Parts: sequence; C-alpha cells; structure tokens
Amino acid sequence: MRNPLSAFLLRLSESERAREFFTGGYGRRVADPLVKRFVAGESVYEALDVAHHYHEKGIASCFAYAGEELHTSQEVEEAVEKTLLDIDAIAEAGIGASMAHKLTHYGYGMENGEGLCMRNMARIAEYGKRRGVHAEIDAEKSDSAEDALRVYYMVHEIDSKSLLAIQMALRDSREHVHEVMEKGGSVRLVKGAYLEPEEVAYTRKSEVDRNFAETLKMGITGEYPQESRIAIATHDTSLIRYALELIKEAGFPKEMYEFQMLHGIHGNVLRALAGSGHPTRVYLLYGTEWYPYFMRRLAERPANTLFLLKSLFGK
Repeated sequence: MRNPLSAFLLRLSESERAREFFTGGYGRRVADPLVKRFVAGESVYEALDVAHHYHEKGIASCFAYAGEELHTSQEVEEAVEKTLLDIDAIAEAGIGASMAHKLTHYGYGMENGEGLCMRNMARIAEYGKRRGVHAEIDAEKSDSAEDALRVYYMVHEIDSKSLLAIQMALRDSREHVHEVMEKGGSVRLVKGAYLEPEEVAYTRKSEVDRNFAETLKMGITGEYPQESRIAIATHDTSLIRYALELIKEAGFPKEMYEFQMLHGIHGNVLRALAGSGHPTRVYLLYGTEWYPYFMRRLAERPANTLFLLKSLFGK
C-alpha cells in the first residue's frame, strides 16, 4: 500500500483550504524554505537564472510553468499567450532547453475542451519547434492518459523531438511506452505522483519499481527506431544504477536516452551523471501556482514533511 502520509499529502494537494493556508500569510512563511528548494522562481527569468547554473555543469533544462485545470476559455487563451512569450525568453537564452506542458492548462477537461486543447498544443508545438524549445507533455491523472496519447501523436507529427511522460504507476504504462517508441516517438518514464484507484494503478512501491525496471529494460534492449528516445526520470539510485548497467551492456547510444531529475532533489547525482558524460536534464517548475506540485513533491519525500511540521509547531 502507498505510505499513509504520502496518501494524505496527495489529498492535501487537491484541497482548496490547504492551498489557501500554505500560499498566504503564516503558512507561506513556514513553507517558503521548502518551496524555494523545489520551485525555480515565480517568473521565467528567475527560472532562467537557475537554468544557467545547471547549463554551466553540462545539464540541460526542461521548463514547466506552474498551472493546471483552467476553467474558462479566456484563462486558457491567456495561458497560451504566456507560454509563447516564455518560449521566446527560453529560446533567446540559448541553452538548448525544452518546455513541459500540462494539457489541463490548455483546455483539456473543460466542456468540449479536447478540440481546444488540440488546437492550442498544435500552436505551441509549431512555435516551440521554430524557436528550438521542444515540447514535453507532462503526465496527469490516469483518466487523461489515453487522450494524452492522442495529443502527443498530433504534436509528434509537428515536432519529432517532442516527448510524452508516462507514469509507471499505471498498469497499462508499459503497453503505452512500447506503442509510442514503436512509432518513433519519445517517452519520459516517471513513477507517478497522483493518488489513483487500485484498478488502474499499482499501489505498492515494489510493484511500481518493478514495472519501471521492466519497462526501462524493454525501452533500452528492444528494437525501436533510432529516432525514439527514452528519458529516465527518477531519483531512485537503484533504478539509476540498473539503467546504467543496461545502457553499458546494450551499447545504447547517447542520442537515444537522457537522465532527468527534478530541481531540488539529488542534484549531486545529476551532476555526477553529467560529469560522467551521460545526457542529463533538470525539470524546473516556475510560476505562482506552485501549490499542487509542491505537495506532490512532499508526498514523494515524506521526510521533508517533518521539517514543515517542526516549523509549523515551533519544535
């Protein structure tokens, strides 16, 4: 079963009352040290400052603007325009970065929103390709996984360097990875950070880890088109060691893989991988709507919650 504290934190990530507490006044002051650890800044320019430090160490960046589940067409249009402006800023920095996108930020989930999301992602993918800031489609809840595949295939037709994140916690994830890579697409393997029902997701850490390892082996040792790439997005050092073994044994070319990690977690491991010549990328979340992301990071690393509780209660 999922760690009870992790499950509680994932429920809090969807709580409006908890969001109000931690984003204002006393709660924000208490959470701020941890927020600054995981969030690269409130603007794309603050995030670019962080990205430059990674770039100096040979680590590429994937920018992700904090925001999900918009509810009006005006909000979505504003989000698209901001994304295009941020793509310009990232492109002008000249650091070879990509940008991650959550479909619920561009219309998905709204009434008749799938078509709107498709049009917006086509516009973003076309502009990003032109500016050299390739699209990565982020994973969201399991009920959007099939739709995310359809959006990704459309985006991949526009930009062959685009990538789709797939959660290893989901039971059909290996099938989806095989399908994408067989078609010459690229994937980012992530464990998953959402509270999902048992019928669609593995609930034991050991099951998720086993599925990640088996899917990783399939992606590295399987016969897929050379344009397919696999991003190994984990902080689990045992899985990283296993990936390195597979890469060495298979003679897997550097053009077909990279290691990805989140800003603020195991930066020393990412730097060591980059120093050893492996392609690496850091995921940089920025923006003011950081709360759900922040709580999911705490859920992944419950030990950080002790720091938060001690700060809240003064001991």
